[in-house]
Amino acid sequence: MKHTQTKKERHLWDIAQELKKKNKPTIEFETKEPTWKEVCEVVKKARTGSAPGYSGVPYKVYKKCPKILRKLWQLFRILWKKGTIPESWQKAEGCFVPKEKDSKDISQFRTISLLSVEGKIYFSVLANRMTKYMVENSYIDTSMQKGGIAGFSGCVEHTSVLSQLIHEAKTGKKKLGSSLVRSGKCVWISTTQIDRDGNGSLPHSRIHQENSLNVF
Repeated sequence: MKHTQTKKERHLWDIAQELKKKNKPTIEFETKEPTWKEVCEVVKKARTGSAPGYSGVPYKVYKKCPKILRKLWQLFRILWKKGTIPESWQKAEGCFVPKEKDSKDISQFRTISLLSVEGKIYFSVLANRMTKYMVENSYIDTSMQKGGIAGFSGCVEHTSVLSQLIHEAKTGKKKLGSSLVRSGKCVWISTTQIDRDGNGSLPHSRIHQENSLNVF
């Protein structure tokens, strides 16, 4: 039976043809086993107060006990050679986090998944290598894509742009949505505002109540 492309398939095919082919990498991806330096850098940058996951072991243990961290590093090297991932690293503990103060209804909470710290350290090494590979080979345009890339303050820049657009919309009595379209900007708005106690104090419903904002 002859297969006929749908309109959606043709559209995706056209987009694929327009994609620019990237040059071969000048710097190869690092495939050697994780180094002691890489592991230490990940643990050093991790937040001490981060909640532990399935294993129940927090970052603080590895920050304060370098000998234990070295044992974990040795385990990483063995797993790397075998090409296996422990089953416990593939499990997560789900928990509910309140979006606002005095949350009681289930709709006032958001869910997060807590992964084992050991797995997060291991995969953070891989993530850092991948980021380095993509940036150094110019596969990512850092003038546009900055979120999640170390060394590029995308959040600061995006916040400044958004603040300016909100100011212009208020002074000119215009809708924020129109300002965003005219500026050609695509902005992600964080709906959590930190109050004096460090709690998220801005519920999602508050945004919809603001007459000065239009949510797409």
